[in-house]
Amino acid sequence: MSAPRAGRRVGRRVSTLGAAALALFASACTDMRGADASDGTSSSAGVKTGSENARYTETLPRFDPGAREGWPELLISWAEKATGRFGVPTLTAAGAAGLSDEVLIVDVRETREIKISRISGSLPLSSKTAQSDFIARAAGKTVVVYCTVGWRSAEYTERLVVAGVDAYNIDGGICGWAASGEPLINSLGLISHDIHAYNADFTGAVPEGYEPVLRP
Repeated sequence: MSAPRAGRRVGRRVSTLGAAALALFASACTDMRGADASDGTSSSAGVKTGSENARYTETLPRFDPGAREGWPELLISWAEKATGRFGVPTLTAAGAAGLSDEVLIVDVRETREIKISRISGSLPLSSKTAQSDFIARAAGKTVVVYCTVGWRSAEYTERLVVAGVDAYNIDGGICGWAASGEPLINSLGLISHDIHAYNADFTGAVPEGYEPVLRP
């Protein structure tokens, strides 16, 4: 797989995502607090799937598993598990990036992961408290969620959808985003080729052209 695309396209994407997220963040919430996230389980009963979600069906880019071509096998495996387990509306990285002017992208990874790299303009929701507070403020917004490989973000997307929020999961999380050639930035706002792998079991999900990091 080739390294992430660069040049004018990257610069435009970073700028657009940043401006869109800042505008939506101002109206969505003002006191998000950061801490470590934790995993959990929940039932997907009553959650609308992508095919049942009117906005997803009528106006958003259709989810295409074929977009996973060339991904690491471990990343494909976890993306499939997340899609099958939660059944929430899902967008490919390209689909999510194309909606940057009208959506709020939120990052539900832990603070230590976000420090390494993130999608430009994304809002960090690292603690359960921040995630719960955000749900109450997300009404009327279109929210796109990501984590490392799409599992934790699918779980949070489910919570948002159950609460009536127009929410979507990014297929494959930040690893899927990077594997699709979309840019990441570090804590200084510079293009990054590092991804925090969450733990040693997920280093194999980090795509070619990126370095897995396991910094505490």
